[in-house]
Amino acid sequence: MWRLVVSGFVLGLSIAIPLGPVSIQQIRLGLVSGFWPAFSVSFGAVTGDTIYFALVAFGLAPVIFRYPVIKSMLWLAGTLFLIQLGLRSIRQVKTIDFNLTADQSTNSRRAAYFSGFYLQITNPMGFVLWSSVGTAVFASVGLTMQADLWLQVLPVYSGVIAAILGWGCMLSVLTSWGRRFISPEILVRINRVCGLILFGFAAYFGWQFINSIFAGGVSGLNNSLIIPVYCANQPLV
Repeated sequence: MWRLVVSGFVLGLSIAIPLGPVSIQQIRLGLVSGFWPAFSVSFGAVTGDTIYFALVAFGLAPVIFRYPVIKSMLWLAGTLFLIQLGLRSIRQVKTIDFNLTADQSTNSRRAAYFSGFYLQITNPMGFVLWSSVGTAVFASVGLTMQADLWLQVLPVYSGVIAAILGWGCMLSVLTSWGRRFISPEILVRINRVCGLILFGFAAYFGWQFINSIFAGGVSGLNNSLIIPVYCANQPLV
């Protein structure tokens, strides 16, 4: 039992620690809006991670790789969403208001949650990481398709969630605590720098989308010779 939890915790840290769009968004909101909006990003990302976890744990990961168009659409959706976040960071923030009303705070947390979810679920690299590292962890702990599968999956999942939320909580505390030592003018500049970084991720996602289109054109033609016709009518996600 505990070996499964520890393995899941290590897997969660390997997914949460690398700097990516979710981390940049969390740092930006922690500096601008405080702890809860930043931590809400982690909750949204965990929701996306839960979906990817289920795909890998129950052997559904090959679906993504069998149909390249799914990865292409994820790259495109991620590109558009990152551009939107980058524009919002650079253009809309002129001054930072630390005194939000209750309604504004609630809306900020809700928006932060969905931003974390969208960033995670539209990032194919997160899925690739889950498929590679996650599959290796599942194999190392002997996770198999047995009658007691849930008794094996739940401890691993608990460790993953504890690691991701623990890392997100620490990052949220550090950024929300550190903003008191930074003037609003500096925070605006940091926010704009985060926006530029988000644009950088958007450019990377867009480039991967273009590459996947050209690569998918050849592989899609080959797959059409072996995939039954009825698959064309199946939903992509």
